[in-house]
Amino acid sequence: MNYNEEKWMTVEGVELLQEIGIKRGQVVLDFGCGTGYYTIPTAFVVGRSGRVYALDKDGDALDELMEKARKFGLSNIAPVKTSGELKTNLESNFFDVILLYDVLHHYYFNREERERLLKEIHRVSGEGGSPISVSKTHESN
Repeated sequence: MNYNEEKWMTVEGVELLQEIGIKRGQVVLDFGCGTGYYTIPTAFVVGRSGRVYALDKDGDALDELMEKARKFGLSNIAPVKTSGELKTNLESNFFDVILLYDVLHHYYFNREERERLLKEIHRVSGEGGSPISVSKTHESN
């Protein structure tokens, strides 16, 4: 892991996620988490009283994410391997926040699939919960 990525995960990403409203104690779903670029800083923000569910269809990416979590001493991340289907086995009305970073692109899903995905996100969002599609750019110095 290079310095800039570590700085993002421990400082810059934490600050950005706090800015967009993620708080200590929340239950967050990082949908399409990959290797944890947003999962790790989210885990820092929600703290031990919160939980981050890291969902991805790539088992190798989830393994890499969990290795990073161990490196940072984070025990509040639950990996969720999916088949890639848009319907999940996640509990309805469960999550406070759902991150959809770099997920809703047209080259991942056509319009009908994006609509099905958003319906699924709505289903698993808790009362008052809402999906957050992070699009703010950032630069590591």
